[in-house]
Amino acid sequence: MKVFPFVAVAGLTGLAHRWCPSFGEYFAMSPLGTTSSGAVVKVMSVYHLGAQASTIQVAPKPHEVADFDWVATRGVPKLAVAVGRDVHVFPISSVD
Repeated sequence: MKVFPFVAVAGLTGLAHRWCPSFGEYFAMSPLGTTSSGAVVKVMSVYHLGAQASTIQVAPKPHEVADFDWVATRGVPKLAVAVGRDVHVFPISSVD
């Protein structure tokens, strides 16, 4: 059984969030509903909670994230993000 770290971050209201199962130090958040910036996912590390989250814009406005989750792969963690009828899969870093 894998134990995920617990982190309390101010301002998580109205956000969907998921812990990365293969790299427990990463978690991702996405606003629920329409935002002014379109379909975005923010990725954070528990080692850098004071830093600004890395924002990944998946699609421009008026799109919104329907759901997202981590993909179980080796190497760099990847996110699968559902936007409309499409699913976008991409690494959180360009280094693999």
